[in-house]
Amino acid sequence: MMMFKIFWKAMLNLSNDEFKKLDKASQEAKKREMRKKNLCMAWTSKLLENVSVVSKKALETLKERDPNPARSSKGAHDVEKSVKIYQEIYDEKTKLNSPPFTCSSSQSDMLSLSHLPTLLQLALPQYPLSSNK
Repeated sequence: MMMFKIFWKAMLNLSNDEFKKLDKASQEAKKREMRKKNLCMAWTSKLLENVSVVSKKALETLKERDPNPARSSKGAHDVEKSVKIYQEIYDEKTKLNSPPFTCSSSQSDMLSLSHLPTLLQLALPQYPLSSNK
């Protein structure tokens, strides 16, 4: 109770400008907390699992269809390195037995195989998929 009185006395002694600064700082802290929460919610376990599955299928397709094994091996290594952080996040989320943040994942959140060529081209821009080169 004593701390509460001290807090209110300090609040009453603030000038208008000081109070505005304090209020602005409080609002910015709330915004940062909301952004942090939204960022965490974006990486649901289902989405992370889907990234892993799609990248594995993309690598299999790359290895099957690329006539140059050295290029596909190098490309696979680059993709695996890029996707590793997502796999670590997924492993950490599944390791914890607590449920992830409650947010529903919609179809738009899911990666599908229709994105496979784009995913490969983004991950491997220096390795063209056509065998013309």
